[in-house]
Amino acid sequence: MFNFMTILEALSNVGVALLLFCIFWLSNFCFSLYYNIGILKEHFDKAKLILGLQKLLAVFLGLLFLVVGLTLMPEFMKYVGFGIKDEWIELFDKVGILSIIITSCLTYGKEAIETLRRIFTNIE
Repeated sequence: MFNFMTILEALSNVGVALLLFCIFWLSNFCFSLYYNIGILKEHFDKAKLILGLQKLLAVFLGLLFLVVGLTLMPEFMKYVGFGIKDEWIELFDKVGILSIIITSCLTYGKEAIETLRRIFTNIE
């Protein structure tokens, strides 16, 4: 049978990682919003806002499904008789979260820092 405690623990790690992703995304979003409207004097575009939120939702759900799939894969392999030790399952889960979610966080974090730098260089 599936080790549901291992799965629940892994999924709680996924939840925290996705929360971090949303924080980085929102940071970039806020800096970009101020830079585009406050400094570049662009007009607020509701359609652009909605498109950005749709992008967040699509990336969030895609990351969620990908990481949940990676979390469940070793347990499924163990369930069908492919001998995997619990230590490898835990390692597989952590590598999956780190490689996918953290990479996404760093991408948006880098964009946020670059936008913040542009804001600071344009403040009068």
